Amino acid sequence: MYVIGFVPPLVGLEGHYNTFRIGGKWFKTLVVGEHVAIMNEKTKEIVSIAEVTELHKGHLNEMLEKYAYKNHTGLGAIDLGKLMFKIYGPHIMTDTKLTTVICLRKLKDGIGLKVTDF
Repeated sequence: MYVIGFVPPLVGLEGHYNTFRIGGKWFKTLVVGEHVAIMNEKTKEIVSIAEVTELHKGHLNEMLEKYAYKNHTGLGAIDLGKLMFKIYGPHIMTDTKLTTVICLRKLKDGIGLKVTDF
């Protein structure tokens, strides 16, 4: 089982949601239907187990336009793009940067699980 880390505050990780990841690694690695552990990057605790429901890849600007509305942050395309530029910086982020969108569905809480359990 793969572990996908999220930086606090951990918001929007209930029901169906997505996460944006820079590059194509996750698109090549994950498979629709696969279960993943959702980890709090600060505490290294597993907060939930989720199922991959869809995978998309393309240029950042295209992915923001199509999928930002379902992002776990609750931000729209413009604000999510600004947040990503703030996190990664302009030397990494460009509108045409390859981006993977991982669509997830929470299956259960991960209370008590640690990354070392996987």
